[in-house]
Amino acid sequence: MGKKRGTDMKQISVYVENKVGSLEEATQILAKNKVNIRAFSVFDTTDFSILRMVVEPFKKAEEVLEENGFVWNSNEVLGLPLKDTPGSLHEVLALLKEGGFNVNYMYSIVMQEEGTPLIIVHTDDMEGARERLEEKGYNIK
Repeated sequence: MGKKRGTDMKQISVYVENKVGSLEEATQILAKNKVNIRAFSVFDTTDFSILRMVVEPFKKAEEVLEENGFVWNSNEVLGLPLKDTPGSLHEVLALLKEGGFNVNYMYSIVMQEEGTPLIIVHTDDMEGARERLEEKGYNIK
């Protein structure tokens, strides 16, 4: 087995109150500090929302959110280019299922220079999922 390596992409999850303007406040702070949001998703509960984002520069986002009192955490995710064809998402999910990997959540990226869709994936075994997908020819970001 080769050298173990982690994923190359990190995600930041920001917990915001579920009220008018709270998401805008978080994005305003990032925008003012020239942090680019490359991908995002929002999940809500009764009391709060989770704003998950892939951002650049990552360290700057952590710093400014911390300075402004936001509760957040970060974790690794897989950035997976996806063919723009019917069944391509199913193909990825089938590979993960066959490998025994549970997908905790996923979302798509806002934009990518190469013009191909990119999905963000988090599993219960990030390294194993990466290896499985790379063995099948996927170029993980």
